[in-house]
Amino acid sequence: MQAQEWFNSQVKELENTPAFQAEALQIKVTEKILELLQSRKINKTVLAEKLSCSKPYITKLLNGGENLTIKKMVEIAFVLGCNLDIDFFPKEYKSQKFVLLQSNQIQPDNYNEPVEINEAEDDECCNFAHAV
Repeated sequence: MQAQEWFNSQVKELENTPAFQAEALQIKVTEKILELLQSRKINKTVLAEKLSCSKPYITKLLNGGENLTIKKMVEIAFVLGCNLDIDFFPKEYKSQKFVLLQSNQIQPDNYNEPVEINEAEDDECCNFAHAV
């Protein structure tokens, strides 16, 4: 168990570094792009064609082998029929994923009762920041 404890302490120490957070965010963004591609039934070949680049480049981009620039993320979002939003919040806050329900309510993953909201367009997810 000492090895596991050592590993956990190393991860905890690194989680607050810019390099770790940048890599984690890159993974989060590419996973979201892959989810959107699948839900919209768009393959990498079509995405490459619409972005005027090669399929190998798209594969490299989505595998983390190529840096995703803000410009490239906006171009991908445009192809997927989405807007891209980037937010800054204090370190003591944590990003929280909420599910937008058809009944005009939002519900965080760890919350038992839905929260009423005014307008909902569909069952897409929204990100909010909340205090931990």
